[in-house]
Amino acid sequence: MKKLLLVTAILGIGFTNGITQTWTTQISNTAEDLNSIVFIDSCTGWAFGTGGAILKTTSGGGSWDPLNTLPVLDIFSGHFFNAANGIGVGVHAITGVGAKITTANGGLTWNIDTVTFPGDLFDISFANNTTGWVAGIDGYVAKTINGGTAFTPQNSGLGAGDDLTSVFFADASNGWAVGVGGIIINTNDGGTTPWTPQTSNTIEDLNSVFFLNPLKGWAVGFGGVIASTTDGGTIWADTIINPGIDFFDVVFLDDSTGWVVGTAGNIFMTTDGGFTWNLQASGTGQDIFSIAMLSSALGWYSGTVGAIGHYGSVPPASADFAFFLACGIDTNSFIDLSLNTPTSWLWDFGDFTANSTLQNPTHVYSAPGTYTVTLTVSNASGCSDTAVAVVTIHNQDSQQQIFQQLHLQFVPVLLLLSQIHLQAALPHGCGILVMVAGITSKILLTLI
Repeated sequence: MKKLLLVTAILGIGFTNGITQTWTTQISNTAEDLNSIVFIDSCTGWAFGTGGAILKTTSGGGSWDPLNTLPVLDIFSGHFFNAANGIGVGVHAITGVGAKITTANGGLTWNIDTVTFPGDLFDISFANNTTGWVAGIDGYVAKTINGGTAFTPQNSGLGAGDDLTSVFFADASNGWAVGVGGIIINTNDGGTTPWTPQTSNTIEDLNSVFFLNPLKGWAVGFGGVIASTTDGGTIWADTIINPGIDFFDVVFLDDSTGWVVGTAGNIFMTTDGGFTWNLQASGTGQDIFSIAMLSSALGWYSGTVGAIGHYGSVPPASADFAFFLACGIDTNSFIDLSLNTPTSWLWDFGDFTANSTLQNPTHVYSAPGTYTVTLTVSNASGCSDTAVAVVTIHNQDSQQQIFQQLHLQFVPVLLLLSQIHLQAALPHGCGILVMVAGITSKILLTLI
């Protein structure tokens, strides 16, 4: 087969197409490598990683919440059918057998299968809600027709050492898998008959494959390789962007618009089907393993050491607040510290009184007790985020004793905070209690 080798141009940095979309980093609250990121809409998504890390957001990434962590598993790929039902694949970090996890409640709990698969599973792809494939170590390929409940191994034509790192199906019949040493295999019947090898024209390891339809697709890998085909893989043309960059994922929205991601925070975008690629500023120096794009104006990436980034014109709001408690039952102040310019606020003070839509409200509790305060914010991104903190109201005598015992110890810190964020944090009479909760602090911080 004739080898086609193209050396493409790299044009500009931070391609914008006349719109102000940019990449901004998000806080994941994990140091695990995040191998896969998936979104089902503009607000709801999950990230999967090493050490069993599973994160979820319902705010477009304004905040990421850890789910049921499975520390003995390394999860390499995930897929969600809807807000409730999802599946992930990887490896048991101790035994080395393949692992499959499934959830029916959005990731709150997971069922674990470490029996069915002989070794590492590196990727999963679904053609529809029932029919999908996994690919992994030593050329392993298996198919499900019931949404991942059971898998049947297929004949990939490969063997020991022929690891398959990515699999993708354009429909229920046409699929491709790629792997080490430039391996590409293809099926046109869903894998019913043995898969067929294709010639990639590279010996570099290929890490990801993506097809728009049964004819047009791309594969990316080490050494800056971007391979493309317009005939289902009969001929693959290899493009080299930069041999010093390794690529880990590729996605296209249409014939023209696509992205590749790789080492050291490299993200390239094309608007002409891959003839030219534009370097975008990712905001991170971490390796980027996965990218999810919902449109040309909205997407996310994930990578090493918990790296997550958001692409869009408006970063989602991140809820955060502080509160200032007066002595006893008195007027208490709540201060919004949310990030990314919220445009609406909803405060629930936890005492079954009316909510407030002010940015920085005050509230009087009618009796001593413990109350859960919730702030929900939103902005032009269309997503909302929530921060929660517990407020304890003492009677005046007991709270005054607390202030008298601890006030002097923390006044310097309080004054420092007031200079930075909390201009309203001046002591009220006998003292003031400051609690910061949410994305800014990452821990519960109580100052008196």
